[in-house]
Amino acid sequence: MSASAVADDILTKLRARLLGFTASRVSRDMAEDITQDTLLLLSTKYAHVSSLSDLVPLSMRIARLKLMNHWRKAKRAPVLSVDGPNPPPEPSAEEDVEDSVQRRMMIEGLLQGVGKLSERCRHLMKLRLEGRDFEEIRQMMSVESINTVYTWDNRCRKSLRETLGWFRE
Repeated sequence: MSASAVADDILTKLRARLLGFTASRVSRDMAEDITQDTLLLLSTKYAHVSSLSDLVPLSMRIARLKLMNHWRKAKRAPVLSVDGPNPPPEPSAEEDVEDSVQRRMMIEGLLQGVGKLSERCRHLMKLRLEGRDFEEIRQMMSVESINTVYTWDNRCRKSLRETLGWFRE
């Protein structure tokens, strides 16, 4: 058997394992995407790793990180826009009116608090709510160091907490 055939056989087995692993955690389409991204990363960045005993743990770790990234972005998907046309959804019939009022007041308070922040903080929070990672934000805001973005994010969140009267002890 040629080296190419052995490599193809290893990748086929690895793909099946990865797909089973990811499909047990997300939808089939998303599992296919994550598996494909993982295999692409393995074949480009980790081409020097060739044995199945090394590839399996490495690929599972990469897939787990990609799954976490997917969940992080999915969690942020429902974004409330300050000036967007879509108001927050109305409560269902079973929902307690008191909970609905508290949620609406909290949203209004958050929007007012965000409105009091600097332009840079509002822009940074908008990008974070869109699911952008710090590297994308660094590039979009034309900043040289990613640490600057980390610092801005920390300061903006702290400023928002202080504006809203939320303090961590």
